[in-house]
Amino acid sequence: DNWYCDAWCPLRQALRSFAFDAMRSVEMSTETALNLSEEQLNQHFNASYGIFSGAPIATAALRFLLPNARYVAQEIWHPEQIGTWQQDGSYILHIPYSHAAEIKMDILRHGAKVQVLSPAALRAEIQQECREMQTYYTENSP
Repeated sequence: DNWYCDAWCPLRQALRSFAFDAMRSVEMSTETALNLSEEQLNQHFNASYGIFSGAPIATAALRFLLPNARYVAQEIWHPEQIGTWQQDGSYILHIPYSHAAEIKMDILRHGAKVQVLSPAALRAEIQQECREMQTYYTENSP
């Protein structure tokens, strides 16, 4: 549903993914384009999860419960993911990521059918998000 442009960012002096819907203006440049090899591009853009590219900062270990486990086991979240079925029918998925924002959204869409096993920082972020969400669903909330 969203389009991105992978390009060199002169401000950050690094490769970045730019969302077309967030662009406010575009202008032509007379500078020579930076020519990177396919290997360099793949190393940067395929190393981590989602649109947030770059070297992974961590690997998430996520435990999915049935029935979600069946669907997650068939999905490709990342080219280097590792998934294993457990005897209790749950599915543990290991995914490298470089930024927590997108993986958090995917975790939260599974609600109570997923548990973050590690890393502790990601687990804490999900716990905090759930606490904040809970304030909207108490008996006294509008």
